[in-house]
Amino acid sequence: MKSHIYQLSKIPRLLDTPYQLDEIGWMVKHSNPGVKILDRLFICISFNQKKYDPESTEYKEDFFSFSIMRSGLKIQSKQILHDEIFFSYPAEIENFFNFSTPPGGCEKYLLRISDNFLKTTAAIREKLNNIIIPGTADLLDQLALQLITECRIAAKTENPDVSYPDMRIHKLANDLKNGIPLPELIKKYGFSRRGFYLAWSKVYDISPVQFKLQENLQQAALLLRRSHLTITEIAAQCNFSSSIYFYRQFKKQFKCTPQQYRDNT
Repeated sequence: MKSHIYQLSKIPRLLDTPYQLDEIGWMVKHSNPGVKILDRLFICISFNQKKYDPESTEYKEDFFSFSIMRSGLKIQSKQILHDEIFFSYPAEIENFFNFSTPPGGCEKYLLRISDNFLKTTAAIREKLNNIIIPGTADLLDQLALQLITECRIAAKTENPDVSYPDMRIHKLANDLKNGIPLPELIKKYGFSRRGFYLAWSKVYDISPVQFKLQENLQQAALLLRRSHLTITEIAAQCNFSSSIYFYRQFKKQFKCTPQQYRDNT
């Protein structure tokens, strides 16, 4: 199978699910030189590096690299040959996965190749060969989600000691985007005010207020695309204090009104 990027965003789905793929890339003897800023969510699985460079010590032969790269991430790739499968999703779908890493962040794990991994990737490859058959895109959405879930579970079980600068910050950030007031969360997670901001700055490049706003706007964009809720209902569900404030911030972020966004997606 040769390298190819399969565009799935324009293929009609038979099921209305919240995790529809933009693309699947099946890349053989691949490298990614250059610098770029990601405008979407990318899930990348890299393997077979030793096949092209027997002297490589970065990956063991029976392992693969699993990377979660969120939109806004600036990447500077190395020209190292490897095989790769990647899945891309619209930026606004990131909240569906409930990642620990912040927007613009990256998680990377080295995982052992398992029978389940081989079976699922083989099923994806088979479906890519028959992508024009109605319903195949839906099956690929589900297979991609299955593979990502398997890898995330393996990352938790095979790498129990993997940690971030302060996991309390990630838990706090998740509560913050769900509308719990920041002073209450600082107390709940045992921070002093100064200690909290020092810990926060080690993980995030934006303030807690900006973080909450960005997360809520991305959730609102997802609901505009995937639900029939009114704009007023979406504003309330995404923790905006008023519809006027929601309209103003949405237009500033997406360069259009919520209704225009809904009409054009």
